[in-house]
Amino acid sequence: MCMEALKEDKIGSEPSGRLIGVRVAFNVYIKSGGYFMILRAESCARIDSKYYFMAVDINVFYSVNIDTHELLYEGNIPNEDVDMYRGAKIIGYHRDLVFIPLNSKYVSIYNVDIKEWKQIEVQNLETFENDKFFSAYIYKDKLFLIGASYPAIMILNLKDYI
Repeated sequence: MCMEALKEDKIGSEPSGRLIGVRVAFNVYIKSGGYFMILRAESCARIDSKYYFMAVDINVFYSVNIDTHELLYEGNIPNEDVDMYRGAKIIGYHRDLVFIPLNSKYVSIYNVDIKEWKQIEVQNLETFENDKFFSAYIYKDKLFLIGASYPAIMILNLKDYI
């Protein structure tokens, strides 16, 4: 989904060929001021004229403005190590980004307007060290987290947290 949407908005993207479990990373190509940047990402979400990406190898997320092609470092998921990839997927939900935990301790929610984090501690999540959830979907304000090593589909009502 991200690759097709990025091409429509004139920001290049292609699969990098790196397989991560059941997921494939992709490169994002940004041309700005005569320079080319290549960023490795795995998931993205769009809110207004910005795409938000989670870096592949570290706990960093950034945005690209599709109108100006400006790249902006947005931050990292709080209460997590910076030197390890933490997310599995980013989902846009109204004015928030929902980060689905792959190697993270929490479901993290970031509001793009006030730049504030909320974190939802998931019961018994600490017993699964890595690959907790590999995907998620939002339907009628409910977040459905699809387990990888976590042995269930978890449902969270986002209205309770946002």
